[in-house]
Amino acid sequence: MRILLTFLLLSLDIQMALACECPPTNEETVKRNFEEAEIIVIGHAIKNVNYDVEVRNSWNKRNQGYEVLFKVDSVLKGDKNLRDVIVTQLLSGGCSRRFEFGESMIISGSSISKIINRTPKRPKPKGSEIPPTEMPPLTPEYSSGSTLFLYNSEQEEADYWNELAQNNKVIPSTPYNSYYVDSTAGSYFLK
Repeated sequence: MRILLTFLLLSLDIQMALACECPPTNEETVKRNFEEAEIIVIGHAIKNVNYDVEVRNSWNKRNQGYEVLFKVDSVLKGDKNLRDVIVTQLLSGGCSRRFEFGESMIISGSSISKIINRTPKRPKPKGSEIPPTEMPPLTPEYSSGSTLFLYNSEQEEADYWNELAQNNKVIPSTPYNSYYVDSTAGSYFLK
């Protein structure tokens, strides 16, 4: 019994270490988000743009996704001619939000213009050898027009996102910069 209890407590510690922690959503944090964001739009997801075609097609069948094309219904801040944006959660890890197609959301953030793959080159394992794993460095912050760094990705994925960023506004998103229009946080944006 003692071993089982120890195992459960260790599992809980690991889960807590991997869980995300978002800042509280209140009028002050939403106001700061509004001030810092380059772009704030109201819109809705219409299709997936995930790099993996199988994942993209699977999520499209469910009318939801994580890396999505958002149709812009109105612009609260930024280019008033913006018609759509791509919302990616490449940096969100465990703090991602699933977008339902057609559901009205407020998306805020700064666009990224370049994606660089910083995945370390690893030697191919020989036979049944298990390759060494290295923790990637923490990803740096990004700002308007800046670069997003990918770790543990293939170069083709970085190329895919770069092509999207050349022709679209790509906004990294997490639950603390994407809000349901009819939520309390949404109402702070609409004041």
